[in-house]
Amino acid sequence: MKHFIKTLAVVMFAALGLLRAESAWSLTSASVAPSATAITTTSNTVSLTWSIGESGPSTVSSPTGTYVTPSGTVLGTVSVLLSTTIAADTVIPFPETITVPTSVITAAATAGATQILYKRTFTGTNPVASLTVSATLDLASVSKISVSPSVATVTPGMTTVIPVSWKVDLTSGKLVSIVSKTGEFITASGARLGVTVPTTLSTTATTSKRLNESLSVPASVVVTALNRGAKKMRYVRTFLIDGSEYEAFLTLDIKGLLTGVSATPTQARVTLGRSSAVTIRWVAKLAGSISGGITVRSTSGQFISPTGVPLGNISGNLSRLAIGTSVTFNETIQVPRDVVYRAQKQGASSLLLTRQFSDGISMVTAKVTLHIAGGSSGAFTLNRVALLHKDGQRLRVVNRRERLQVIADITYGGSGRLDADWEIATPTSSGGVLIFRSLKLVRKYLSGFGQVRLESPTLPTTSAGQYVVRLRINTPAMGSGSPTISYFVTVSRPRTQHEVKIITPDKDTLLTTGVRFAWQPVTGAAFYQIEVHPQLGSKTGDSRLVAGLAVPASQRETNFSRLTYEYLSPGRRYRWRIVAINKTGEVIAASAYREISTP
Repeated sequence: MKHFIKTLAVVMFAALGLLRAESAWSLTSASVAPSATAITTTSNTVSLTWSIGESGPSTVSSPTGTYVTPSGTVLGTVSVLLSTTIAADTVIPFPETITVPTSVITAAATAGATQILYKRTFTGTNPVASLTVSATLDLASVSKISVSPSVATVTPGMTTVIPVSWKVDLTSGKLVSIVSKTGEFITASGARLGVTVPTTLSTTATTSKRLNESLSVPASVVVTALNRGAKKMRYVRTFLIDGSEYEAFLTLDIKGLLTGVSATPTQARVTLGRSSAVTIRWVAKLAGSISGGITVRSTSGQFISPTGVPLGNISGNLSRLAIGTSVTFNETIQVPRDVVYRAQKQGASSLLLTRQFSDGISMVTAKVTLHIAGGSSGAFTLNRVALLHKDGQRLRVVNRRERLQVIADITYGGSGRLDADWEIATPTSSGGVLIFRSLKLVRKYLSGFGQVRLESPTLPTTSAGQYVVRLRINTPAMGSGSPTISYFVTVSRPRTQHEVKIITPDKDTLLTTGVRFAWQPVTGAAFYQIEVHPQLGSKTGDSRLVAGLAVPASQRETNFSRLTYEYLSPGRRYRWRIVAINKTGEVIAASAYREISTP
């Protein structure tokens, strides 16, 4: 038994030794010949031999090769598999011939690299192990090619001459040849424009060298670029230096043909307190012409103060095709009175009307000076007189003995005394010829340019029917008649009433600005009123009218005004209905109440 155990131990130790020997098999070395060689864009094929040492049976392979700069930037790959299987300790040769792409060489030179490393990683399978080795590919010693100026401007319609200096920086210290046979015009995206410059630039140098030329940019090539939608182009040269090609370019910004826009007249007069019309003739001038013409347009304009403060915008597009060296636009611009008012409020005696014109590339601003006539020492005028109820409505329905006033909103200019008379026509006359009686005289001094709001005296509401209120202007004289406004006073509702049938909105609608109130007409109605009351059981009372809106019988629908909304509290529920009122102020029909809520 002891002999058997001893024999088994010997066998196990032998097996363990064999495993240890097999596990030692691996890649032992990796090299490449030649380890370094010089390449150029015209001499870029290299034959290499990779030598990989292996200590035992294995499959050794490398699926790809990689071009990198010494700093590690990847320039490209070679997808060629190198692979073999060996059965004994040996050195495996892997021959490979590569042709380095010109794009890889150019990219390396552009990055400032003087060498390219071609790397391969070889992997063995017994056990798995890897070794990486690289071949050095030396480039010509060019550190940089620059151009001065780096950017220049060209104009369609004329030939532009530009002095150009190309600087080639060398670092190797050896004498090299520098040659560029032609230059070419391309778009910024690389599309050729069909024009080359057959001027050869050549020299030899050991360090840095400048090559100068006088570049003539033909008008035709600029027009070609424009027709392709380009606003920039490039002048490109390829330099052959010590067998390698290098590219550099000059950026050419295309300047538009539009050089200026004149206005006739250059000055005009606007009147304080009213809108003014100004007729202007704009003449756009171009530096030259191109085949097919060029479109000049203006999409916007602005009113500004002499100090540059915006006062308002000008709408309306101007656009014309210019065939020659000029194009004309005629337009009449309305200068709003509020624009003139804002200028005058800043203490200015004039303002500027400006327009921006463009030919698609260049932008030119033209202006007209507008002198303000009138002012505090000018003629006293009323530009607008509007009568409104306090809720902003033109019509109001009220109960008997309800307190009521109306508002006169007046815009004026100049200085003087306003003489006016609040007058009223009662129901006894408002059905036929209106007979007005005076309620209150108004005497008020006004100066400058502005707005004033006048309140009427308390208006009568004792009798039912229609009332007409007028503010009769005595001075200054007005070109139109005196403004009027109406209201209705209702009486007790008769016992028998018809029903107003509501079309919209539905029950429990959220009252927003877009909600439309519509109803079916009622025979004999002179006006309709939408009444809004608190919800039943609310603390504010059930019958109090919190908001209302009246419209004439010719109207079948309406929306609440902003002022009407202001009488309602947010987040509340209300009851509302529509009532029909006849000419004598009687409520002849009413709808059932519906509930509505505010947001």
